[in-house]
Amino acid sequence: MPSFARLFATTVLTVAFTAAPFAAPDVSGTYKVTGEIANNDLDATLVLKQDGEVVAGTIDFHGRAKPAPVSGTVKERAITIRFEVQAEAGTYTNTWTGTIGDDGVVKGTVDVENMATGTFTATRQ
Repeated sequence: MPSFARLFATTVLTVAFTAAPFAAPDVSGTYKVTGEIANNDLDATLVLKQDGEVVAGTIDFHGRAKPAPVSGTVKERAITIRFEVQAEAGTYTNTWTGTIGDDGVVKGTVDVENMATGTFTATRQ
C-alpha cells in the first residue's frame, strides 16, 4: 500500500474510533403539547428537567385529567417518557416515545397501556 493510502486509512480509523458519541440535547424546559390520542385532541403542558440521560417533570392536561409526574430517558435524539393519567374512567399508564428535532421540537407516538395510540408534538415555550 502506498504511504499516502496507508496514512489516509490510519487517519480515518483513528477518527472513527476516537470520535465522541453524540450528546443528547438538553430538553429541560416547558413545552406546549398538541396531538391526538384515539382521535381525541391532545392539549397539555409538559415541564421537564434533565440530569444526564434522565428526565423528570410534570404533565398537565388543563383539567381533562389530573397533573401527573413524568419520568424517562434521553439518548442521543430519542426521548421516552412514562406517566400515569388519572381520569374519571381509571388510571392509565402512558408511554410516549419521540425524536428531538434540530429545532428542539419533539415529535412522536403515544401508547396508552396498549389500548390507545396517538401522536404528539411538544414545542418548547
